[in-house]
Amino acid sequence: MAATNIWTEYHLTNGGWVAGTRNHEFRIERDRPSNAVRTVKVRDFYATSFGTQHTRHVIWQNPTAGAQIDRLIAMFGDAPDIA
Repeated sequence: MAATNIWTEYHLTNGGWVAGTRNHEFRIERDRPSNAVRTVKVRDFYATSFGTQHTRHVIWQNPTAGAQIDRLIAMFGDAPDIA
């Protein structure tokens, strides 16, 4: 069992990255914005007090927005770290 398993979903929109659903001390649900083109789950998993695994997973993207996604990532970078 994980000592800590916190994560936040970030949605890439024309205005940049927007925080979505998160699971920190408790879960806060937020809907994906209608103009989102990609959703990334950023997860920090602390198995012990000595080790951290930080991962990013694309969990959804608009299949017709490839060029737009590339352009927005060039403008806003990768999904932010967990806040």
